[in-house]
Amino acid sequence: MNRIARSIGANVFAQASTVATQLLTVPLLLMAWGPERFGAWIMMATIAAYLSLADLGFTGVALNRMIMCIAADNARSAAVSFQSALLLLVVVGTVLTAAAVPIGLLLGAPVAGWFGLARAEVAPALVMIALQSSLQMLAVLLCGVFQSERRYAESTLWMNVARLLEFALVVIGALVFKAGFAVLLGVIAAVRVLLVLVLYLRSRTFAAWSVAGFALASWRELREMLVPAIALLAFSLGGALNLQGIVLLTGTLFGPVAVAHFSAMRTLARVPYQLSQLVNLALAPEIGRLYGEGKAHALRSLYRRATAGCFLLAATSSLALYLAADVICRYWTHGKLQPVEPDFGLLLAAAVVNSLWYTGSLMFTSTNNHVRYAVVYLAANASGLAIALMAGPLLGTAGAALGVLGTEVLLLVALLPRLRGFSREGMAAPRSA
Repeated sequence: MNRIARSIGANVFAQASTVATQLLTVPLLLMAWGPERFGAWIMMATIAAYLSLADLGFTGVALNRMIMCIAADNARSAAVSFQSALLLLVVVGTVLTAAAVPIGLLLGAPVAGWFGLARAEVAPALVMIALQSSLQMLAVLLCGVFQSERRYAESTLWMNVARLLEFALVVIGALVFKAGFAVLLGVIAAVRVLLVLVLYLRSRTFAAWSVAGFALASWRELREMLVPAIALLAFSLGGALNLQGIVLLTGTLFGPVAVAHFSAMRTLARVPYQLSQLVNLALAPEIGRLYGEGKAHALRSLYRRATAGCFLLAATSSLALYLAADVICRYWTHGKLQPVEPDFGLLLAAAVVNSLWYTGSLMFTSTNNHVRYAVVYLAANASGLAIALMAGPLLGTAGAALGVLGTEVLLLVALLPRLRGFSREGMAAPRSA
């Protein structure tokens, strides 16, 4: 329990950092750029988020395997998973970065117009996006080493210190130095180089098995990871459809100014979700460890308490935000953006519904038992995007918000039988250690 408490404490810092940066990003970058360029920046960040899925799900599967291997006192198997995933990420990162230059040269004119870049900035900007995405995947893999050695709290602190540094440098660059997008993307990539170095050097002090090399890398290991990795990729793609896909759809249907308004309201409405994550993110490595040890009753207790706590956090914070939204936005955006109804109410309702099923999803994703669930998740998120696409022309941005809520409701209904099972019985032990 002390370890979970420390992890939740680290998540308090992480979520406070997330909420603070998201809430401050809107007024500060609006001040620097105005709604149109701010919307373009959001769309550029969305592309970087999509590129972070280029690991094809292998990083998350390797992370789970490392946690369960160390729990079973099998450091060599953990090292095999680590180096195999590392090899794959190096190859993927090299391909992404090398491809950015010819793509930038071939598509320079339309990309420049879309993002408000000079033609000469397009290729460097795309290279920086590819680099920052590749480095983010490496950082997540290194966080797996920390979590395997029961140092989740420390890895969370490092990741969020880097996030705060990125935010501060981007805001200073935009407001004080009037830096262009390409320069700011390069700043983010530089911070992530530093993050990867710090995480690796620190991990070497407590995890002798986490050597950055390829001597133990195994194609057989990667083949064994393939099916759960593809399933985890489907999970990531589903999340991208929900988070970034609806943003891009809103921009396509209504333009960058609508993206600025919708993103601001969604940022505020995701505060309840992020409060729930204070609990859920701390539980993920603990679920993998308890599953590896075969403790079904402990998993049941953990699931029931976490779900109840997350629902209480989401419901109370959503009500408070709904009542105070006008006042918050008046000061938050200096009156430039105001909550729009029913958009904001729908987005808050989505956060509450999410709290009812998300903890159950960790029972799948933290134990590499997520193949069937990933298909359901991807289908639900694709359906939510389809709802937004169909409702958008009729309801405006409220259609996009309805798509977000529809996704959450579909997932809750689809997972309800399994969620009841977790509440009654926990989760069966793995077939082998």
